[in-house]
Amino acid sequence: MSVYEKMDLMKTDKRDIDGPDGAGIQKMFNEIAGSYDLLNRILSFGIDNRWRRKGLSMFNRRAPLRLLDLGCGTGDLSRLSFRFGFTSVVGADFSMEMLLKGKPGNRDFSGISLCAADAGRLPFKDSSFTSCCIAFAVRNFQDRGGALREISRVLDDSGELMIIEFSMPGSRLIRFMYNIYFFHILPVIGWAVSGNYRAYKYLPQSVGKFPSVEDFSELILGSGFSRVRAARLTLGIAHIYLAVK
Repeated sequence: MSVYEKMDLMKTDKRDIDGPDGAGIQKMFNEIAGSYDLLNRILSFGIDNRWRRKGLSMFNRRAPLRLLDLGCGTGDLSRLSFRFGFTSVVGADFSMEMLLKGKPGNRDFSGISLCAADAGRLPFKDSSFTSCCIAFAVRNFQDRGGALREISRVLDDSGELMIIEFSMPGSRLIRFMYNIYFFHILPVIGWAVSGNYRAYKYLPQSVGKFPSVEDFSELILGSGFSRVRAARLTLGIAHIYLAVK
């Protein structure tokens, strides 16, 4: 099944992020689709694929393995999931340009389908998937609680959700150095690569405003999941969350 459809962003009064509204964020990601993979390499100091492999290894492998890669971007995680036993993957993103940018890389992966979708209004039936993964996208969701409830709905009984997201380091020294890099150096690098200073200023800011590990774990538990654990990555600059429905 290969699905491309134009969807309007869900209209809601609830927003969890400052800055551009949903349509503005969608437009921004369409504009930077060509350089977004590079941004993740820069943000993670080149080790984001190691984090992806670690996150995928945490899933409980049970057949059949049906994965929703939400906020899939250009599909790095979708393709990598086949090394971890997944055979059916739907890559969903609200940026059509991201999907189009990644589509050529899926030629050798017949089990990947693509879908343009809003995380707050997923176009899938209840219990459609055994697993869901989100890499470096949940901080951009307009209504995180609503999106998490939608994910719970489309997961089957005992379904698992794995999220990889940037976070602010706990150490004051590391956080100080990280903030200098994030808020002063990275936007300039992003502007030099893409020509879009506004986007590369917003993206680091979205990390700084993301909830603490404890608060985000509580949000997951309040959105249809029975348990969650968080694994710290590389001095705390990112975390993996693994939740079970």
